[in-house]
Amino acid sequence: MERSPQATVRLINGLRPDSLENPPRPTMTLSIRLRKILFSVPAYIVAGLVALYVVAGFFAVPALVKWQIEKQAPEKLGHRISVGEVRFNPLLFKLEIGGAVLSDADGRPMLAFKRLLADFELRSVIDRAWTFSRATLEAPDIHFTLGKEGRHNFSALLDRLRGDTPEDESGGLPGFSVRRVEIADGRVAYADGQLEEPLVAQIDAVAIEIDDLTSLPGQSARYRLSLRSAAGEMLESGGDLTLRPFAAKGALALKGVKAATLARGLARLVTIEPPAGDIDFSSNYALALGQEAEAAGTAGMRLTLDAPKLTMAGLRIEQGPDALALANAVIGAASVSAKAAGNRVDVVIDDAKAELSDAVVQRASTAQASASTANLGAASLQLAFPDGPVEVSGKGIAAALTDAVVHGPADAELLQLGNASLTGGVFSLQERMAAAEKVVIAKGKAATWIDAQGAFNWLSLLRGEAAPEPSSAEPASSAVWRLALKSVEVDEFGVDFEDRRRTPAAAFGLEAIRARLVGLDTASAAPMRVVLKASAAGGGNIEADGLVRADNGLSDLKIKLSGIALAQAQPYLSDFALLRLASGAISAEGRLRYGDEAGAGAKLAYGGSARIDRLLLEEIAPKRPFLAWDSVASGDVVLTLAPNRLDIGELKVVRPAGRLIIAEDQTVNLTDVLRKSKKGESPKKGAERAGEQGAAPPADPFPVMIERTVVSGGMLEFADLSLRPQFATRMHDLKGVITGLGSDPKRNARLQLDARVDKYGSAKIRGQIRVSHPAGFTEVDMAFRNLELTAMSPYVVKFAGYKIASGSLSLDLEYRISNGKLRGENKIVLDKAVLGEKVDSPNALDLPLEFALAVLKDADGVIDIGLPVSGDLNDLQFDYGAVIRKAIGNFIGGIISAPFRALAALFGGGGEELGRIGFEPGSGVIAPPEQQKLAKVARALKERPALMLVVPQTYAAEADGPVLQSLAVRSEIAKGMGIKLTPGEDPGPIDAANPRAQRAVQAAFQKRYAPEVLAVLKDRALAAAGGDAKPAEAPPTFYQGLVDKMIAEEPVPQEVLEMLAASRSEAIMREITTSGGVPAARVMPGKLIKATDASDKAVTLRLELEVSK
Repeated sequence: MERSPQATVRLINGLRPDSLENPPRPTMTLSIRLRKILFSVPAYIVAGLVALYVVAGFFAVPALVKWQIEKQAPEKLGHRISVGEVRFNPLLFKLEIGGAVLSDADGRPMLAFKRLLADFELRSVIDRAWTFSRATLEAPDIHFTLGKEGRHNFSALLDRLRGDTPEDESGGLPGFSVRRVEIADGRVAYADGQLEEPLVAQIDAVAIEIDDLTSLPGQSARYRLSLRSAAGEMLESGGDLTLRPFAAKGALALKGVKAATLARGLARLVTIEPPAGDIDFSSNYALALGQEAEAAGTAGMRLTLDAPKLTMAGLRIEQGPDALALANAVIGAASVSAKAAGNRVDVVIDDAKAELSDAVVQRASTAQASASTANLGAASLQLAFPDGPVEVSGKGIAAALTDAVVHGPADAELLQLGNASLTGGVFSLQERMAAAEKVVIAKGKAATWIDAQGAFNWLSLLRGEAAPEPSSAEPASSAVWRLALKSVEVDEFGVDFEDRRRTPAAAFGLEAIRARLVGLDTASAAPMRVVLKASAAGGGNIEADGLVRADNGLSDLKIKLSGIALAQAQPYLSDFALLRLASGAISAEGRLRYGDEAGAGAKLAYGGSARIDRLLLEEIAPKRPFLAWDSVASGDVVLTLAPNRLDIGELKVVRPAGRLIIAEDQTVNLTDVLRKSKKGESPKKGAERAGEQGAAPPADPFPVMIERTVVSGGMLEFADLSLRPQFATRMHDLKGVITGLGSDPKRNARLQLDARVDKYGSAKIRGQIRVSHPAGFTEVDMAFRNLELTAMSPYVVKFAGYKIASGSLSLDLEYRISNGKLRGENKIVLDKAVLGEKVDSPNALDLPLEFALAVLKDADGVIDIGLPVSGDLNDLQFDYGAVIRKAIGNFIGGIISAPFRALAALFGGGGEELGRIGFEPGSGVIAPPEQQKLAKVARALKERPALMLVVPQTYAAEADGPVLQSLAVRSEIAKGMGIKLTPGEDPGPIDAANPRAQRAVQAAFQKRYAPEVLAVLKDRALAAAGGDAKPAEAPPTFYQGLVDKMIAEEPVPQEVLEMLAASRSEAIMREITTSGGVPAARVMPGKLIKATDASDKAVTLRLELEVSK
């Protein structure tokens, strides 16, 4: 109980001696006793001790503390420490240190503060814990420096501390309690010397406030933390803190953190060009640690970030040869939460989003990818870090790319994507599963090739240039990834492919690909629906529709190929033949099955139709046709692989054409076009050598069987240029049937062919032949009738020394080959053969040919000769030509039979092109010169009743269009002038100077264009015509210009062109049947076609012939 000053005075006065004179009272007795106590020896001793305590506390303790700190620190810590003024209040138990600096061995400051205040309370005795009412640290300053060798400036200090700590010392916290802890105006300086460009960062204004901080079990404290960097970056946090056991929870917020700061901090791991941008996020967190500092308790560690966001500009990251560059990037999420329990950490990211622009990825200097924009998002992402493999999963994933490009090592553009998107994605690394609701790829192109070593470019790119071989230590089997896509759409995509194993490379491509896949699932037995439409780069279209199983590839598709150009296969043809694929297109339509070996009987099976149209093979030097046909087609084709086999029901060959040429050096074009093997022998010659042994060839690795082959309109041209004079003929209208044509060694092909030779000759071929081994079995009969002997005059000159003046020849050739033995019965009939002048020939037989012919010729002028031939095909010296020459030489020495070919004069008339009828552009009227041609065609048709004339409906938009445009505009103007035209009448030219015409032109123009267009054009015309003074009326050239503009932009409907084409066809048929007298049943209109030969002078219609049925 405290007393007032007045009461104390009264108490002292009461102790005076004069007061003893009065009788003592109780109060006076108490005062006397107190006085005796205060002025007693013990009291003086206590007062002295108190005074000593106070003096020692105020003066000795500060000096001792300062001296011991500065003395012990170098010895214990190995670092020098300087301490400012130390104050201690022994009465209030307050300690204050006015600054301290801890320096390293070089005297550089490591740790410093301006003022430390600790206010101790005596209740520590009661609480059995060090108790402070307040602890304040002002302006703490930490300098942390990381050296190039990886050690920081605190490393030596920490090593010293670890070395001085006894091994058996308990790591538990001592009991203490602080009602309030304050750290104000703190500063942290960080320097990283490991980087090429040292990183220096500074944090200013560090402030920490903690209320009721204690190490007593179960007691929590409230804390607040804030700091700001020199760049204005801020961190704020607040919440609850428990030390025993350690737990913390609260809120955390980052504001304005520079992306460049983060980039510099990561520069030791990857090379990053500091980008512009900020990072902002706020979070809630919870953390609990056990005795071994591991996450523990029901909370473990919890961290929640609210709306984190990272904005960057001009980012570039490099890791060795790999690099990533971004012009702009915005990365954020609605929230990010992390939880740690035991050895497991779970991270959940909600509504994650990333928006990237002008992204460029460089991979190991072998590939580069770029995208104009890349947007990524996920409704939820989950990451788990257990003791085992990392677990990653996501839901609601969406991605979009625009203008993405992938370049290869040689800067070749491998992939181009205009737009690509994914929605409804689901991903699980643990389950090895990726799924999406929809994937869309639009407006793109991919380049693929097989290089000279046979490697596929995309596999090489994905594996990298130095990809390691798979380790044999890896498990033989692992879980297969599951890919599930409900819908995949591809639109306007293209694929280019090159086979660079050949020179030049074989190139193929697909354009305008439109595809849709529905229900793709690699882990499901349910097939996906596939619909595909594409255009071939060289011409033609591809379509596919059907079902495909993604788990094993089992497929059942309807496919359609339309007019795929064969010219793209030229490099493969060049491998074995000196031929050029000038034209040709393949088409097919049918069912393609893969993997259904039980149902289809093969690994791959195709059944349907196939055809090759407009084939033309040309010899390269000299350039001339080698083989051609209009079409080879079948509606019954079955092709299988594994086992390999090709079966064709009926094959129709329309208008095949070939050339058999004997050159001046007596080489044959059939073998000359084959490339020589390394030993200088052609592949065909090698096969002949093998066949000459008479043994059956080895088993065919790809059996082929064509049940029925129908040939029509064929032509074979034969020329022997080694003769003088040279000989040439042509076989045409070849037609017939071949059955059983194939590679089966047990089946024979049966032949029935007919043809015309030259003008009036004919040929018939009947028999059978074992195609796989002709030397094993052949029975063929050939009959030639009414062959012009004059065409064979060069051969007669060569072997007999005479020209042929006239006559005809008929041949019956019978060939029988069995086991390599040839036996032939040839019959030759000459009708009215007349020899011409004698010609000197060094190879001519010296025989009395005129006498022999006179003896052999009967009363009707017919010579009938039988000419048997025989030989052994197994004899390596066997030469059929030599056998024939020997037989003919033995028989009168001048009657010879040689290969020949008839030239078919389809329309007659010498050199006139009777099959080409010209029309004026835009007209269906037949000109008189063309009428003369048609008269000759009609005569030819009367002489050839087996032929039918087909007149295609022909037009040429580029030639007919301008005329039809002009006619339409001029007719409209004429009607506007009040002129009545009869149907088909040409209105003639427009007089632009005629006022009526000008009004009609102006009215027609206003129907087609907006009124202001006419006004603007007229103003320009008036200004151009009048100079400074505009005339009242526009000049005629203005109206003529309007007419020209309307004509140039007048649309020509397709039906108008088709009507013109039909009128031309009808005019020709009318001329042939009416004026030419050909029955209408033998003349028919053809298909609607575009003219291939057209100009502004004429549009040419090409007549066609067919065999009458």
